[in-house]
Amino acid sequence: MTHKKKTKKDNIKSLTPDVLQQIGYAQYDNSNYKVALSHLSRLYKVSPNSEILDKLISCYHKRAEELQSKKMYVEAWTILENFFELSPSNMPIYLYLSL
Repeated sequence: MTHKKKTKKDNIKSLTPDVLQQIGYAQYDNSNYKVALSHLSRLYKVSPNSEILDKLISCYHKRAEELQSKKMYVEAWTILENFFELSPSNMPIYLYLSL
């Protein structure tokens, strides 16, 4: 009998929208944008609304800035590509041009 080990992604998928929001917002407030992004992205998929979208956009923006400040340009670019797919009209152009 083989048991599949649960991954972090599996754990996030099993959380309710309320828990996703609580964790996502708490991680955002603690400047842990990487973890916040995973929770807020999942939350937006299961419960899309403008408040969550605004928080998610802000989180993408802050995570890209964080990566850029660490000179992790490829990773920052990837974050900006994801951000652009989500909300092309809110793209932080100065971040885009600085990479």
